[in-house]
Amino acid sequence: MNTFSSGDAMGLLVVAVVLLLLGAMLIRAIGRSSADLEALRKRCQMWTQIGIGLTLLQIVLRGDWRFGSVLLLITLFTGSLWYAARHYEKKRRQQPPSE
Repeated sequence: MNTFSSGDAMGLLVVAVVLLLLGAMLIRAIGRSSADLEALRKRCQMWTQIGIGLTLLQIVLRGDWRFGSVLLLITLFTGSLWYAARHYEKKRRQQPPSE
C-alpha cells in the first residue's frame, strides 16, 4: 500500500517540476521587487515549519511515503522562498540608499 508505483513517481515528478518552475519565477520576482520582504519572510517561515511538522507526522506516524514526499516538496518550496526573502532582505540592508 505504501510503495511507489510508476504512476506515483510520475505524479511526484510533475509536482516537483511545477514547484521548481514556480519557485524560480517567484525568487526572481523577489530579487527585483522593492517591497518590504519582512512579511513574506515571516509567512514563508511559518509555512515551512508547518510543512516540516506535517511531513514528519505523515511519515513517522502513518508511514505513508507517497503523501509525505509531496509534503516534503512543498516544505522545500516554502523553505526556498523563505531563504530567498531572507537573502534579499539582508542584501538590501547592506546597500547604502541610493539617491
